[in-house]
Amino acid sequence: MTAPIERSLLTRQVVTFMVDALASDQILVGRGTAPQAGGWPQGQPGKGDFKEYLTIKTGVATQNPTGPDTLGHRKNRQGWAVGYLFTYSAVKDSRADDIADLGRKAIVQLDGNLDLAGEIWTVNRIDIPRLGPSTPNRSTSPPFWEVTDGVSVWLTRA
Repeated sequence: MTAPIERSLLTRQVVTFMVDALASDQILVGRGTAPQAGGWPQGQPGKGDFKEYLTIKTGVATQNPTGPDTLGHRKNRQGWAVGYLFTYSAVKDSRADDIADLGRKAIVQLDGNLDLAGEIWTVNRIDIPRLGPSTPNRSTSPPFWEVTDGVSVWLTRA
């Protein structure tokens, strides 16, 4: 029995990847909660320019053993499907959809090998099986809009 994937380290790398990928579009990224500078300046709803942001939260991670490796060894390699919720927030419903599209295009570019606490994992694919609707968040007045997508990162131990 081997230890499960280091999900916290994977999440840190996913967040860092998205920070870099969305920087040119000036979309902020937060892990678990909205980023400090996201939303309205000084927290005053409806005053100033809303800073769009993405919040990344962990979801369910499922072990997914793979078949024999490419060299034909009988040993199965350990694999995981790691779920996330990506919530995009903007001042208008159409803009929430726009930044969600940017985020979707970015996350599917995550590829290659990742070092998670000395273990090398290979990103096999990124799935976005559920595109969320644009919905108002009425916790503020005026409301802002959110789109929440389900994202799965599929990895195998290299």
